[in-house]
Amino acid sequence: MLVGLRSSLIKKAGLLIFLFLFFLAQVQAQNTPWKLARGTEGLRIAGVDVYERDPDTLYAIGQCTLRSTDGGDSWDSVSSFGSDIGPVKIDPLDSRTIFTAGVWAIDPDFSFSYVSRNGGLSWHGIFLTLSRYETGSVIEFDPADPRTIYIGNGPATLWRSTDGGYTWDSLSVPPDGISCLAISAVDDNTMYLGNTKGVLKTTDGGGTWKQVRFSFNVYNVSSIAVDPTGADIVYAGVFSFGATPGGVYKSTDGGKTWSPKNNDTDTTDQSVGILSINPKNPDQIFRAFSGPYSPKHLMFVSTDGGNTWLNCDQGLSQSGGVTSIAIDTTKNRVYVGTPSGVYINDSVLINVYNPPGTPTAFELCQNYPNPFNPTTSIIFDIPKPGQIYLTVYNVLGQKVVELVDRPMGLGKYLVEFDASRLSSGVYFYTLRVGSYMMTKKMMVLK
Repeated sequence: MLVGLRSSLIKKAGLLIFLFLFFLAQVQAQNTPWKLARGTEGLRIAGVDVYERDPDTLYAIGQCTLRSTDGGDSWDSVSSFGSDIGPVKIDPLDSRTIFTAGVWAIDPDFSFSYVSRNGGLSWHGIFLTLSRYETGSVIEFDPADPRTIYIGNGPATLWRSTDGGYTWDSLSVPPDGISCLAISAVDDNTMYLGNTKGVLKTTDGGGTWKQVRFSFNVYNVSSIAVDPTGADIVYAGVFSFGATPGGVYKSTDGGKTWSPKNNDTDTTDQSVGILSINPKNPDQIFRAFSGPYSPKHLMFVSTDGGNTWLNCDQGLSQSGGVTSIAIDTTKNRVYVGTPSGVYINDSVLINVYNPPGTPTAFELCQNYPNPFNPTTSIIFDIPKPGQIYLTVYNVLGQKVVELVDRPMGLGKYLVEFDASRLSSGVYFYTLRVGSYMMTKKMMVLK
C-alpha cells in the first residue's frame, strides 16, 4: 500500500492529528502504570532486549540470564550467568545468539564480553579489555547489515565483527572511554560515539573519528540516539550525577550545533542515562534516569521530537533508576530493565507518524524492520514532482518486483513491501527519479 503524505493533506489535517496525538500521549503517559513482569520480581536487571522477527522472544541479563517466550509477560531463568553492568543484544538473524559486555563484577579493573549461541544456556568469552569505571559498555548491530557488530567496553578500543561475532578487528578511538554508540539507519557509515569529553562522529564506518562541537559542560554523554529517517538528527543524553548540567541535547545538522531539550523537567530529572527513539515514530523519544540518587521522576516521553516532555514512570520502582529500554513496535510494548525487575507498558507507544514540513532533497531510508518476515516499510522523500521508480532486485541484479512506477508529487511516502513469495536472502531496493538513484540493502529471513 502506498501512502503519500502530501503538503496539501498536511495543511488540512496536520494540526488536528498533532493535537490528537499530543492529547493521547498526555493521557497515556500520565495515567497508564507500568506492570512488573512475572519471574523478574526483585531481580537486578542490567539489560533487556526483544527479538524483532519474533517479539514473543526476549532476553534480560542481570543477576542471571532470563528468557521470555510469551512477549515478556513471564520470564524463566535459563542460566546463572549474570552481569552487574552492561547491555544485552539479540542477534537480529538468530534468536538463540546473544551478546553481552561489561561484566565488571568479576574484576573492577577489566571488562569482559561474552556470547551465547544456545539461547543463554551457556556463555563463552570473546575478549577482555582494561576498563575504567567512568566508561560504559556498548553493543550495536549495523542496521543495514546485521552480521556486522560493534562492541566497546574499554577506554580506547571499539571492536568490530563482520561475520556475526566469530572474528573481530579493532577500531581505534580517542582515549577518553566509550559510553555509548549509535549507528544511523539511513547511512551505516555514519556513527556517533559518546564519552566523558562529549560526542565523536565518523562518516567512514569507524575508520576515522572527529570530535564534534559540544560546548556544554558535561560529566558524561551516556546515551546517543539517531533519528531513523535522517543521519543528521541526533540526540545526546548527558549523565551528570546531579552536579554539572545534564539532560537531553539535540542536533539537526550532524552535530555542528546543539540545543538543550529539557522543558517540563525538574533539575533533578536532568541526569539522563538512557535515550531511545520509537523506530516507527521518530518524534517519540524516551529518556530515563539511571544512577545513585533519587530524581523527581525516573522516565519521560516526548511526542514532538524533544520539545516537550511528560513523565511516564507511574508504577516503576523508584529505586536505582532505569538500566535499559526495549521497544516492540509489533505488539506496541515498551520494556524497561530496573534494579528490581523488568517492567512492561502496553499503552505509551504511539506508532503514528506525521512527518513535518516539505522535503528539500531526495532521500531513501533504510527499511524497517530489517531483517524482516514477511513485511517491511520503506520511506522516501520526493522534493519535486516526477516519475518515480522503486524497484527490488535480487543479488544477481534481476528485478524481483516494481513497487512504484508512476508520477508522484513532492512529499514523504511510505511503501509496505510484502515478501511472502520470496525466499530468504539479501535483496536490494533502488529509488530512481530522473538522474537521482539510491540503493539500500535489505534481508528476508524466514
